[in-house]
Amino acid sequence: MSLKTWKKEFYPVTAKRCPKKPIRQAQQGVLEWTGLLPGNLKKHGLVKAQYGTVIYERECVGRGFPVGGQSCALCANCHPDGRPVCGQCILVIYLGHRCHAQYDIWIRKNDAHPMLRKLKRLEQVILKADQKGKG
Repeated sequence: MSLKTWKKEFYPVTAKRCPKKPIRQAQQGVLEWTGLLPGNLKKHGLVKAQYGTVIYERECVGRGFPVGGQSCALCANCHPDGRPVCGQCILVIYLGHRCHAQYDIWIRKNDAHPMLRKLKRLEQVILKADQKGKG
């Protein structure tokens, strides 16, 4: 197992290539953050940098995958000039708040659960809105 196998399972489409539909972006986020759970990283022989934002293969520290705005389908959709405009993020539009606190928890405590819960909630809200004809 490797970073390549992790990407195949949890990051099959890059953030920039993810369809612009809100539900697809939310689903991409759920998949990516499911992959960041410690058991899934371990399954693929990956580790997260302590207090960092990069995951990498245990044997090859130099080759890593940075997790953040550049890997996030939600962020990729809301930064026209390369810098995120969080007010345009579907998290803010549908849930009314940003992801910074959850991202910080992952960085400091290696806990992907808060972000994963937020993204799953977003997915549910979008699905409900789509059923009502909003999305």
